[in-house]
Amino acid sequence: MNEWQGHYLTEVRNLSGNAIRAYRNGLGLFLDYLESVKGVRRETLVGDCFRVDTIEDWLAWMKEAKGCSPSTCNLRLASLRSFIAFLARKNVAFIKYG
Repeated sequence: MNEWQGHYLTEVRNLSGNAIRAYRNGLGLFLDYLESVKGVRRETLVGDCFRVDTIEDWLAWMKEAKGCSPSTCNLRLASLRSFIAFLARKNVAFIKYG
């Protein structure tokens, strides 16, 4: 995740500091969801954590439990898409999740 934030977002995507913070927060919220709702620890992430049904559940959770607006959900979804794209560059097995 450090490489995603430190290299991919800054050098490959050329995002601003504010955008990087927003992406980091979005991914952090997804990881918090996995831990608190799905019981998946950050250290044990696997490809199945990025299945469509899991992501749809996360979006619903953000709306219901966190009170996020659709635009906030879309921004956080963009951060997850970016992370999955980064993973796919490192390991082609993640292409199917992108």
